[in-house]
Amino acid sequence: MPERNLGTWTLMTTRFAQLGCARDAIELFLHMELSGHALDRFTYGSVLSASTESGLLALGKQLHSQVIRLGLASDVCVGCSLVDMYAKRTADGSVDDLRKVFDRMPEHNVMSWTAIITAYVQIGECDKEVIELFCKMISGRVQPNHFSFSSVLKACGNLSDPYKHALREMEKFIR
Repeated sequence: MPERNLGTWTLMTTRFAQLGCARDAIELFLHMELSGHALDRFTYGSVLSASTESGLLALGKQLHSQVIRLGLASDVCVGCSLVDMYAKRTADGSVDDLRKVFDRMPEHNVMSWTAIITAYVQIGECDKEVIELFCKMISGRVQPNHFSFSSVLKACGNLSDPYKHALREMEKFIR
């Protein structure tokens, strides 16, 4: 392309990441950064996902520092990518990190609630926390989607004595 702008760079980075070419996405991101483009929340969300998928978690932490400095850490797209990244690094105590990212988001929508619920399911052995998060989500009048339900049902299946309250709340939404 003779002329590249932020939109075209971000689109290519996102598509590479979605197609499983995470390292190519990161390479494009680095070229974009070096070319002097002002990067936005979509670009950072995409490259955070790519760094997570490629296992370059040190890069993800550096990107987290950058988005904090740029004031993008509270954005829901960036925040969800950060929650996912920290969910995949729980071996080093990052459960606290993902919870901090979630708690620092000024507003929660179905995307952010589902991100943290899914993260806790991925971590494992946090099934009661998943149910509690789901209850907070619906008590805050956020309508769950099929991804939310899928994660909560998986957590319920792992519990030896599922929370009856959570199951009753889910029944209300299913009807």
